[in-house]
Amino acid sequence: MKEVIYVPTFLIFFKSNIKKFVSIILSLIVFLLIFNLISGLVKSLYDNFKTGIVDNEALYFMEVYSDTDMSLINMDLNKKIKNIKGVEYTICDFAHPVYFSKNKEISDFGTILGVPKGCLKYFGVKDDVSDQNFIILNTEDKNQFKIGENVSIEEQRYCKGNNKGKTEFYNVTRKVCGFSNNSAGGLFPDDTILIDDKTAEEIARGQTEDGIPQFGRIIVIVPNVDDMSDISKQIEGFNSGITTRYALKSTKQIPQFAVVIVAVSAVLFLVLLLFSVISISSSLKQILILRKRDITLFNIFGIEDSAVNKIFMSEFICYGLIAFVGSVSLSFIIFYLLSVLFRFDILTNNIPLYLVLDLLLSLGIIMISGYVQLKMLVKKLSSKYAFKESLN
Repeated sequence: MKEVIYVPTFLIFFKSNIKKFVSIILSLIVFLLIFNLISGLVKSLYDNFKTGIVDNEALYFMEVYSDTDMSLINMDLNKKIKNIKGVEYTICDFAHPVYFSKNKEISDFGTILGVPKGCLKYFGVKDDVSDQNFIILNTEDKNQFKIGENVSIEEQRYCKGNNKGKTEFYNVTRKVCGFSNNSAGGLFPDDTILIDDKTAEEIARGQTEDGIPQFGRIIVIVPNVDDMSDISKQIEGFNSGITTRYALKSTKQIPQFAVVIVAVSAVLFLVLLLFSVISISSSLKQILILRKRDITLFNIFGIEDSAVNKIFMSEFICYGLIAFVGSVSLSFIIFYLLSVLFRFDILTNNIPLYLVLDLLLSLGIIMISGYVQLKMLVKKLSSKYAFKESLN
């Protein structure tokens, strides 16, 4: 019996009352349109920030050096830095120019730098490197050298034994394991060649008579850029002559600006949401008051409150769906025009976001507000005085 009453009643009330809900539907569409614009801007800002800032390998690098005493930059300091929480890798900068060749025929010059195998990802190396004794050439050398080919690096070292004090040339041979065109945002020369750090340290020890490697800076890799400031303070705390430098140290306003934009957008969204809920609830209250006679008649005919709720909630769902379709359609049209006319695209990558959020908000706002107002009205009409008044 309930099913027979419910379906036609719902259709009748939907058709007869849709004009009364036009203002509510339009208010909801405007709110959702503004919300889509804000969420699209915030997501675009986040994506650009992530791609251009956070995903920029250069931001993971910190330089440690001394302008007053080069001896402060040594292997002991390197060990201390390695033990700091948040530091993933350290690189002793043994970089120096070298001559390298293949079969003594094809040759080139480059700047060799020793790095741990695990940090190759920070230099943009996408090749799978399994060899512990590796060499990664610059992308510009791809035409002359191939992965798997042997490359000889010409080095010079101090002799030992009877020839102590003299130097000799020797070759270090490695298989090409990949290519990189990443100079870590200018920290290293464009022609940088990467080799394993153990080989680099061995070469550096051979370049001094006492076997103690000399280098002017330590490169620290910190995967979480939020830890940079704290790690910098700890390193500089080892000695007043030690200085650190990293990208965000001088451009802190960039992430702060992004945070401020997101925070302001969140506040604006909450204000709009609150205003929309109050406005829609007020409109629903007025519409339901006009329909109190219908509710009273349902009670006279013995229709249960649950069935009455279904009728009204079904109406609210339909109105919410209309608002959803309207907001999505209008958003897509406006955002498409923005993309075409101003090359400002907040549509292409955000379509699923708009669909899901608009559906949840359109149905959520109108159904929750409607349910609350309906319950309040039904409770009010339960009194005898209100019951009689509603029939007058």
